[in-house]
Formats: sequence, structure tokens, C-alpha cells
Amino acid sequence: MHLYKGRVCLVFLWFIIGCSTQKVNDNIKTIASPKREFRAAWIATVANIDWPSSKSLSSDIQQSEFKNILDLHKKNGLNAVLVQIRTASDALYAKSFEPWSVSLTGQLGKAPSPYYDPLRFMIEEAHQRNLEFHAWFNLDRGTLKSINNYPDDHITKTKPTWFFEYGGQKYYDFGNPDVRAYIKKMVLNVLTNYDVDGIHFDDYFYPYTIQGESIQDSLSYKKYGLGFNNVEDWRRSNINTLIKEISEEIYAKKYWVKFGISPFGVWRNAAKDPNGSNTQAGQTSYDNLFADTKLWMKNGWIDYIIPQIYFSDEHPKVPFEALSTWWANNSFERNLYLGHGIYKVDENSTEKGWENPDQISK
Repeated sequence: MHLYKGRVCLVFLWFIIGCSTQKVNDNIKTIASPKREFRAAWIATVANIDWPSSKSLSSDIQQSEFKNILDLHKKNGLNAVLVQIRTASDALYAKSFEPWSVSLTGQLGKAPSPYYDPLRFMIEEAHQRNLEFHAWFNLDRGTLKSINNYPDDHITKTKPTWFFEYGGQKYYDFGNPDVRAYIKKMVLNVLTNYDVDGIHFDDYFYPYTIQGESIQDSLSYKKYGLGFNNVEDWRRSNINTLIKEISEEIYAKKYWVKFGISPFGVWRNAAKDPNGSNTQAGQTSYDNLFADTKLWMKNGWIDYIIPQIYFSDEHPKVPFEALSTWWANNSFERNLYLGHGIYKVDENSTEKGWENPDQISK
């Protein structure tokens, strides 16, 4: 999820249209009406984007801030929040085998003071307001650029073969089966120990392409890539395996918990694949992040998908209407929610369309 400042920054809305009946002059008339709605906002914790507002707050102030955020979302008619509880091999919850997040206290591994379990607190507060709580995980980041020195017992130091460096950060090598097992264990730990309503991943699987850099996973490909004609298909298979196995574990342990993903808005461009959207995106989930989101929906591995369509309808290469129509035609009966970047509305925007606040309602 791209970084941005502001409290109510990302909102998505989707309707499941159901049918109701009405008796008119002794005739039964079928009327389309909203059956269920999912109205939610992401709450980002990495780099203190949304919460907590600073790394130096006491637990009491942290809790007060979070309550205010929930109150605002409740007042605005939302019924769910997606809260980032893992930003980069860290945790905003007590029952974790990863260190406390630097976003909480300014120091990696340092617990909040006075001590409390932020995740348990956030879930309870959300449920008191009849808001669903979806636990949002970042999967791929091993480190953050903002932290210069990691301790010797950090996972990137104790398991160096699990990571590759790219763009000045360390990323998990999903081609290593031990890495996928670790990620799955981390997610299932939260699923088992907390009363979450959903498990949520963002758009980061393999990193966004940086010109002039290459992903250093050739050793893993040589060791584990037998049967694949190219490294790209192998990388996609690694992510497919991870998503499928986590999906199966969630259903087996808590079948009522929803599993959702918010990928980058474009699966593939039609110029590269006739099944893709009529767009000209510079990067796509399939080709750059090696995330075959369409397959996940087709195979029923996820309950919902929230493509991040942070584009105005006037965008010259990725217009909102064309892209949202493609998703509507390729949802495979999975729950489709559209992710909006309302933070982009700005009267001084240089990106066409966003200078008009009517863009969101449009």
C-alpha cells in the first residue's frame, strides 16, 4: 500500500445486491435492494501514517487516539476497519514471536508502556462499536529503510538465506519453503490467539520493479525451481502456494474468518494479455509483483478482493471506469470491493481529475 498522510485516507465500498419481494395489487414484484454492504477504511501503522501518530506516545494516548479514529469511522457510517498489525517482520500485538514494532515505541522490540496488548485492545474497541476487525499483514518486508542497525538476534541476521536485498531493504524469499512455512505460522498465530474477523494482505508480495535492479533469488530458483521454464512462473507459483495454503488453514481452523487481499489495481494490461484490462499501467500485479490475483479468485482461495484503483476517471493510461469494469467482469463470484485513494483529492493536484472533489462520488 503506497504511503500517504492522513487519517481517513483509503475507503472502499461495495454492495451485494440481493432481491426482496413486495406485494403490489395482489402481484408479487421483485425489487433489487442492497443485501449487505462492506464499508471500511485501512488504518496504516508503518511509519506512523495513521496510528499511532507518533512513536513517543504513552499507552493511554495511543489508546485514546485509536478510539477517536474508530469513533470517526463509525460516525461516517463505516462497518469495518483493516488495521496493519505487521509492517516489516515486527508486531503490534503481544502474542508474537516477532519483535514489537518501532511504530509503537520508537525502538524495535520495546513493549508499549504502560504495558498492554494493542491488538486485543483494538479488536475489543472495534467490536464494541459493531465494527469488523480485519488484521492486515505486510508479508514481504524483512527490514525498513528507516532502521539503520538491526540487532544480532533479528530474523534477517539469524536466517540470512531467507532474504534478498532490493532497493536498500531486505525482502523475504518466497521461493524458500521455510519462508512460506514461517509466514503461514505467523498468520495462524494471530488467527488462533485473537478474535479477528478477517485476515488481510496488501499488495506487496515480490517488490515493485526498480529500474536497474534485479531480484537476487537465483540460488533458490536453482534449488527449488525444477519443472519451471522460467523464474517468473516459479515466483508466481511460490505466491500461489502461499495463498492457497493459508486459505486452507483459515478455513480449517476458523471458517467464519474472511480472507482478503488488496492488490495493485491492474492484474495485466490487455496489450500483453487479451484477458487483461484496457489499461497501460507501467507495472502490474502479474508481471511485476508475481501475484496472479485473478487465479486466486477463480480458484476460490480468497473471500474478497480489494483492488487499489487509485486512479481518476480522466487518467490517460489507467482510467477508473475501464479498470473497475474489468474487475466487475472478472470477480468469479468472489466479493469484490473497490479500493479508493481519497487522500489524492487536492485542488492543487497535478494529476488530472483529482483537483475536483466530486471525483470520489463520481
